[in-house]
Amino acid sequence: MGILEGNVALITGTGAGIGKQTAIRFAEEGAKIIMCDYNEEKLRITEELLKEKGAEVLSLVIDINDTKQLKILVEEGVKRFGTIDTLLNIAVGGGTNGGPTQVPFAETPLEYFESFNHATVAYAHLMQLCYPYLKGKESSVINFSSFMHYGSQQGKPLYLSAGAISKAAIAGLTRVVADEWGLDGIRVNMIYPSAVTDTLKGNGYGLEKLIENMSLNAFKRPGDPYKDIAGVCVFLASPDSRFLTGQSFFASGGASMGRA
Repeated sequence: MGILEGNVALITGTGAGIGKQTAIRFAEEGAKIIMCDYNEEKLRITEELLKEKGAEVLSLVIDINDTKQLKILVEEGVKRFGTIDTLLNIAVGGGTNGGPTQVPFAETPLEYFESFNHATVAYAHLMQLCYPYLKGKESSVINFSSFMHYGSQQGKPLYLSAGAISKAAIAGLTRVVADEWGLDGIRVNMIYPSAVTDTLKGNGYGLEKLIENMSLNAFKRPGDPYKDIAGVCVFLASPDSRFLTGQSFFASGGASMGRA
């Protein structure tokens, strides 16, 4: 038996990257998985991988920016598995529809801030939708954030103010809701990941530069989404983390504020 045997986990952004690798780890640990992504082709590939591992899976093509679709996701998941024990908000959401994101703050259009706010709203709404099924037992919410709201990287400006506002909001949301939901038995924690994923490899930075930036840590190597990040998610979903809530976990090889 795996450490998550019988746990019903709802995981967003499972078509690629950390979401995909986390879904694989959860399947290996015995979880039943409700998962979603906006890219149907990639989502189906992940679905087949999980089924090959013997996992029970429900996968839906969902745009997390659409609150109506989020409601359908939760309803269909509960209809299939009866409950939800773990929620992992991994999908980024928001964004600028393919437009440039690294823009100096003084030149950042207002619509960029509004666009990135969708991610925060999606996290919050999905937490609300899952709450009736999470409360009254030892359950877990795991939100993903980013270093970008800490500012510069090695003294270099990031030009990511729009995204930084969203990530800082997710951090605040996590801490505040952790206080509110403690008596309901719900743990609410957050992960700051640093890993080279298949998604990042295609973002235009170039693999060599990406690995260099991701190696600015104590181990001098980039993180691996399966080996270094997904295991932290398993721990936070498991009974072993039953006394941890409102915490930020830097799964980053030692890179954190001031060391990113």
